[in-house]
Amino acid sequence: MTDDAPLFADDFTGCEPGLIPNTYSPWGEYHCRTDLGRLGPWREATTHYSWRGAGGGCWRIADIDGRRVLEQQFWANRSYPLLVTGDSSWTEYRASICLQLISDAAPAGLVVGYRHSRDFLALLAREDGLRLVRRRHGEDTELAQCDAPTAPGEWRKLALACNPGRITVLLDDREVAAAEVDVPGGGIGLIANAPARFADVLV
Repeated sequence: MTDDAPLFADDFTGCEPGLIPNTYSPWGEYHCRTDLGRLGPWREATTHYSWRGAGGGCWRIADIDGRRVLEQQFWANRSYPLLVTGDSSWTEYRASICLQLISDAAPAGLVVGYRHSRDFLALLAREDGLRLVRRRHGEDTELAQCDAPTAPGEWRKLALACNPGRITVLLDDREVAAAEVDVPGGGIGLIANAPARFADVLV
């Protein structure tokens, strides 16, 4: 984001409440389906046949307590629901989201440096704290962690500032951790294995 204008912003008020439909069929796993798992500039980057129990889609737009939110509503114990936007031209940016955990059964959070569904960095929140990881081909390497509780039901602001050779973790606009790492150019994403709500995305 520049000082003058954001690179990207979405509060989801331009989206109608309802499911983001997806069948999670083998066709979607092994072939390109551009007609499913889409919400404006967002797209589902992952799919798994076991998610067919999600009732037509893992993700939905909802109005909760007067706020328009994007909700991941399914407990996914296989793979990880991931909604992404942006491209490799995005570099040296700060990305932020508002996050509300509904369940602490599994983490949820913010993705940056997204190159594809098996190569990205993620800030993952749970009730016991935050973890910054680099996920490559199914394996996580922890880059930083912070004992900052995120209790289910409360809204917290998570942010990652990506600069040359360094990534900074912010919680509620306060720096809480950092790692010396080169963040590749790439999009951002929202990730959640258990139910969680997202709002006010800003890059």
